[in-house]
Amino acid sequence: MAIARLSVGIGKKGKASPHAQYIAREGKYAKPSNHQEKLENTGHGNMPKWAEAEPNFFWQSADAHERANGSTYREHVIALPRELTPDQRHDLILDWIEQEIGDKHAYQYAIHNPPALDGREQPHCHLMFSERTIDGIERDPDQYFKRYNAKKPERGGARKANTGLGYTERKADLVAQRERWETVCNKHLEQAGSKATISMKSNKDRGLKSTPFNVPMDVFNRDDVKEIYINNLEAKHDYMRAARQRNSINIRQEIDQLMQAAEKQRQEQERQAELERQEQQRQAQERQAELERQEQQRQAQERQAELERQEQERKAARKLSTPVDVPTIRGVGGKRFEEAFEDVHRIHDLVADKLDTGKMTRQQGIKDFDYFYLCVQSACYELENSMARRPDHLDIAKYETTYEAVDKLMSSIEQRAESVKLASTDEHDKATRKLVDVREKIDTHSARIGITIQQQQPTLTNTYKPR
Repeated sequence: MAIARLSVGIGKKGKASPHAQYIAREGKYAKPSNHQEKLENTGHGNMPKWAEAEPNFFWQSADAHERANGSTYREHVIALPRELTPDQRHDLILDWIEQEIGDKHAYQYAIHNPPALDGREQPHCHLMFSERTIDGIERDPDQYFKRYNAKKPERGGARKANTGLGYTERKADLVAQRERWETVCNKHLEQAGSKATISMKSNKDRGLKSTPFNVPMDVFNRDDVKEIYINNLEAKHDYMRAARQRNSINIRQEIDQLMQAAEKQRQEQERQAELERQEQQRQAQERQAELERQEQQRQAQERQAELERQEQERKAARKLSTPVDVPTIRGVGGKRFEEAFEDVHRIHDLVADKLDTGKMTRQQGIKDFDYFYLCVQSACYELENSMARRPDHLDIAKYETTYEAVDKLMSSIEQRAESVKLASTDEHDKATRKLVDVREKIDTHSARIGITIQQQQPTLTNTYKPR
């Protein structure tokens, strides 16, 4: 038996236009082309001239001009048979509209077809129509939705149907309407060659003992309730298949199949047990490997912590609390080094001045500090190139003096960076490593020559100006 459902709803003021957009899947309710739900058909009819081209303007006008407690539309929500094709379902709805609405009321409809919980189609129709009756009098939107004037209809709004009907009368009308839908729907199913039918009668009237139950949508949408529903559908399908097959069961064949299935199950259990044993062995190996990795990581962290401690001690030893002067370095590392060193000195003075006068933002400070560290890297690189030849005693002393000058400028900037709470950056770390490399090369050349450089304060001058 096909699904039977016809419910009637009422739209309040302000709800007509959004609902019309919803059923037509327009505006914010538009769905992408790859959406699972299908919009099979949509249409409208009996609209006034001012809304023929744009039916939503009719519903907008209803929202704007109906009285505050008035209804702007009525709606039929109708389940359509899966057994019919989309075109056949459309023909069924058009027949229903012609029979129930005819040329009396403005209407709009849409046929939706989302996937059901059982994975099959769930076609249904939304048919919304105005209760205002068409009487042949041309009215503009403002007048159309005014109160009806019985004595002079041309001065009032269009008359609403069913006005003044009580609850008992409306209920009787709904029962009769559902009976008419049953007749129309079964007629179309028969014309399509389907044996399916619908019945709008209750289970009691149909002589069924089962009691229907209603589940609120917020409950029905819960995953556990959906799972129960799907399992129930599958159980019904299994029962139907069993009922069709019970008269043609071969007992001996069934027993043989059951024995074969039991043997396959035993073999599968043995195979699964072996897989689990192998998996446990693999996990044990992974745990051992993870322990070894963690131990290596711990040792690496300890080494890194020791290096950081040594670096912090080196930084603390190099901190200065006084401004840095610059030694005379003419002739130490060549013209390229002199230019690189002048950049270090110049950027140092610019950064120090900005910080001391409070003219530097935190974001600009990060950029300026990084640029200074780049200049230090460049100066160290040129100093290393200068030491590529075999320096003598005098050269070693000059390199030592120059190293001390760059080191002090670096310390001055580091001290200022810490005062404004700027964290160490990659460029700072690179500059520090380059200074360490220069220190090691000076020590290497000193050892080669066989001298020990005295760690004396370099000869400083306040008259040095970058060229």
